[in-house]
Amino acid sequence: MLKFFRSIRQKLVSQKKFKNYILYAIGEILLVMIGILLALQVNNWNERRKTAATLNNTLRTISNDLVRDTIVATQIVKFLEINDKDSKRVIKKEVTLENFSECSTCRSLTTIYQPYNIQTKGFDILKRITDQQVNETVSYTHLTLPTK
Repeated sequence: MLKFFRSIRQKLVSQKKFKNYILYAIGEILLVMIGILLALQVNNWNERRKTAATLNNTLRTISNDLVRDTIVATQIVKFLEINDKDSKRVIKKEVTLENFSECSTCRSLTTIYQPYNIQTKGFDILKRITDQQVNETVSYTHLTLPTK
């Protein structure tokens, strides 16, 4: 392909058809520019596709985190309701020293601890992605020229 274009160039220069040579050169420059613009567009499409896939995966992780948190919170609420019910029985003196052994949960009413850790994996990933995008935007907008 390069030999073909080279032969056209040499033919035009040797025949002293400078107008045609200039038109040819402009056409070749336009072809190169179109090629570069197409490559940039394909790259942009690919980057957008990757970003969308990353965002979808992150949102799926956040959804899974929320499901897990809801399940654990529901279990803790059930536990606290039982704990509350037993506490009220003790306060109303329905549980006495004689029947205390029958209430298995009464022994640990004041000492039991049910930890609750919120799942933050998806949120942390999303925060990292947005921080990275903000940093990239800031680095492009705050370019400074070197001073003397």
